[in-house]
Amino acid sequence: MDLITPGQGLWIWQVGGAFLLVGYAGFWLYAMIDLIKSDFRAPHEKMMWLLILLFTTPFGVFLYLAMSRNHKEKRKFQPDFSRKHQL
Repeated sequence: MDLITPGQGLWIWQVGGAFLLVGYAGFWLYAMIDLIKSDFRAPHEKMMWLLILLFTTPFGVFLYLAMSRNHKEKRKFQPDFSRKHQL
């Protein structure tokens, strides 16, 4: 008794798996770029998060996105409006 034969919906599983893989890769790439661009409060935290992202897949990405916000330094928006632009 075959539960899934080649003509009975196997392509649905393959396409669904491909969508999940592409979605996860997108989250992982976003987390890696955010990790590289971010400044953390302690000097060792960037390396700690890198190791978590690399070795605890797929849970590491979601741990980073959920928990790293508390460990990052807040960015301050300080534009310089006093400088005059010369044309």
